[in-house]
Amino acid sequence: MAAELEELAYQAALNALASQERALTELRQRAGTVLAAAPISGSFLGAQALTRHGLHVLAVLALIALAASVLLSLLVLLPRKQMVFSIDAPTLYTELFAHADDPLEVHRRLAYWLQSFHVSNESRIDALVHRFELAVVALALEIVLWASQLALG
Repeated sequence: MAAELEELAYQAALNALASQERALTELRQRAGTVLAAAPISGSFLGAQALTRHGLHVLAVLALIALAASVLLSLLVLLPRKQMVFSIDAPTLYTELFAHADDPLEVHRRLAYWLQSFHVSNESRIDALVHRFELAVVALALEIVLWASQLALG
C-alpha cells in the first residue's frame, strides 16, 4: 500500500499543477476576448456618442473605463516568469540521483516539489483572476456609460 501512496501523491500533485496551468491558459483566453471587446464597444458606441453629444462627463468616464479594461486585460496577458508548471530535467536528475534506487522516495519528493510549485503559483493566479474580474467590470461600465450618453444625450 505504501508504494501506491507515494505514486498516488505524485500523480495528484502532477494533476493539480496541470489543472492550474489549464486554468491560467483559459483565463488568458478570456482576457484576450475582453481586450478585443473593449475597443470595439468604444468604437461603435463611443463614436456615435461623441459625434451626437460631444465630450461630456459620461464620455470621459467611459474612456477611463475603456482604458482600465484594456490595461487590466494586458496585465493578465503578460507573461509570468515567476510561475512554474514543470520541473527542469537537469535539476530533477541532480536532486534525485541519490534516490534513484528508491522509487518510493523519488515519488514522495516529487509530490512535495510539485505541490510547492502549485502553492507558489496560486497567489499569482489569484491576483490575475482579480485583475480579469476588474477588467470585465470596467468593460461593462464602459458599455453602460456609452449607452447612457447616447440615451440621455
